[in-house]
Amino acid sequence: MKNNPKGICVLAGMFMLFFIYFSSPKIAIAQPIDGEQAALLIAYAQLEGLINGNHQRALEILDQIIGQGINDLFHKAGAYYVRSALRAEIGQMHEALNDIRRSIVLFPNTAISYELLAFIYTQMKHHSAALDAINRAIELEPWQLSFYVNRAVIQMNLYQFDKAIADLTHVLSIDPYYPRALAHKAPVYMHIGDFQSALSYISQAIKLYSASRDFFRIRGIVNYYLGNYNHALMDYNKALELNRFDTAAFIRRGLLYNRMGRNSEALYDLNRALLLSPHNFVIYRHRAMVHLDMDNLTAAVNDLGKYARLSDNKSAIRNIMR
Repeated sequence: MKNNPKGICVLAGMFMLFFIYFSSPKIAIAQPIDGEQAALLIAYAQLEGLINGNHQRALEILDQIIGQGINDLFHKAGAYYVRSALRAEIGQMHEALNDIRRSIVLFPNTAISYELLAFIYTQMKHHSAALDAINRAIELEPWQLSFYVNRAVIQMNLYQFDKAIADLTHVLSIDPYYPRALAHKAPVYMHIGDFQSALSYISQAIKLYSASRDFFRIRGIVNYYLGNYNHALMDYNKALELNRFDTAAFIRRGLLYNRMGRNSEALYDLNRALLLSPHNFVIYRHRAMVHLDMDNLTAAVNDLGKYARLSDNKSAIRNIMR
């Protein structure tokens, strides 16, 4: 788009059209919505949510057009897909899962839908289901290098490191400068204890592409384990600057603050993480440790109780309090 003046003019025209179209609350979307109109509205929702960061407005638009009804399956599936992606972006994983499932039912052979399904399952810690989903995406479009990197990440979550290395090696054999493949070699080297090599790979990836919150979060983790706490803090700050809804970055920065003895800031970050991902029971365990360091035993026990209930780990309190 950067080198396409015609594309820029079209995009500018779309913004003007959408501004006029939505600036008056009296204007209602026609019913039923045809495919061409649905495509424009879905594109506008994507621009609002993913570029402008106005997720709430984007979701309102998608709720409206889905509620009004779309008269062709392709664009109806597209509306559910985009709403799923937006919900996943802000941590609404259960709602995102319902939407992407609806999209797949309507249009079952779209590889990127299975890629998004795999991402959502990964965020929900359903790693085997995520692997099934990304395998389906690869089956549909085996030439997509990003799918192999995604599968490598899932395989690492399943401790299938040999398979993860095979997928990353496959990608780098085709494109030696593929940033995500370089970035995700870092966790493999971390697993075997070679943190300097991990730091080298993730730093190469950031030089090639510096707009990924995931890359900065990964480098933050590497720096944390190397004891480079100030560098880790800068990396986590950058990840959150790129995306203020990054639950994992809030958790990691909270753990770092706790290690640095900055427990009030640790508590703030873990509270933010829970707001974004209230079903992530591990956060309660981390927050309990911060409460213990702050000599707040009652709050620590309450959090450990929530962790035990949500994780179905009845021995959680006994094991951690030893």
